[in-house]
Amino acid sequence: MSATVMMTRNVFASGRHRGPAVVGMVHALALPGTPRSSCTIDRIVEQACAEARTYMAHGVDAVLVENMHDTPYVQPGSRMMGPDTVACMTRICAEVRREIGDRVPAGVQVLASANREALAVALATGFDFVRVENFVFAHVADEGWIDACAGPLLRANREALAVALATGFDFVRVENFVFAHVADEGWIDACAGPLLRYRKSIGAESIRIFADIKKKHASHAVTGDTSLEDTARAAEFFGTDGLVLTGRATGDPADVDQLRRLKAVSRVPVLIGSGIAATNLHQYALADAFIVGSAFKAEGQWQNPICEKNLGDFMRKHRDTFKSCQ
Repeated sequence: MSATVMMTRNVFASGRHRGPAVVGMVHALALPGTPRSSCTIDRIVEQACAEARTYMAHGVDAVLVENMHDTPYVQPGSRMMGPDTVACMTRICAEVRREIGDRVPAGVQVLASANREALAVALATGFDFVRVENFVFAHVADEGWIDACAGPLLRANREALAVALATGFDFVRVENFVFAHVADEGWIDACAGPLLRYRKSIGAESIRIFADIKKKHASHAVTGDTSLEDTARAAEFFGTDGLVLTGRATGDPADVDQLRRLKAVSRVPVLIGSGIAATNLHQYALADAFIVGSAFKAEGQWQNPICEKNLGDFMRKHRDTFKSCQ
């Protein structure tokens, strides 16, 4: 097994239970200046820390902070995504890191496709990874045309990387690592090339990048002749530390057969990024980790506060399901 794969798996190696690691989503309230903003930054930080604290109390293995409430999203490079987004996410992530301590893996995603920014935030806040939605292959999402970013991640997704760097986070999630696509924000280019160069230039090579492939909330007709397996191979070839598989939308379960196909060809960890619930988690035993948000929230809606009953029921079901795993 390669050193890259071992390093990525070690992000979740200290999990507190057997089976796929559980990554709890911290959906930061709408940031100042965004259309739905109604809170001070102090209140936003307080809410994020409260969610992280609740996750720790219930034995969740890692957290992923995301500015999910900042709808409608804008892309990096537009005049509407300013330094205030990075500044706010950096403060939120820094306080979350302080809340959960240094031993719990933490990641950040800055929407939409602000992967360089997330990487910097992760580095500065002690986070472990970033999630990237457009690493390879362009596509059309609800934000508009999304270019691949493997070469430019180290250009176009700098906000997330910057947040990670500034707050000492461990990873970032990147939606546009490979292959451009059309999202609801518009056309999104792939960013792997630029993102990884940026990571190198700021000394953030310890921060993992987890890349979405065939991402949710997007049209992939422009790469319709590129299979799931080919997309995964391209993301690995361009240096992703992990793959994120989702359904069509937030809360929509991923295709179990697609998970099997990815595990058959992938040399890096595969994370399930949507639709995991206590009622179906047994179907995804092949996955390396679950990113969970909606299932932990009241009424199963990501916009709502965490419901401790839902969270507790999920974690008990997870322990019971995977107690025999090595």
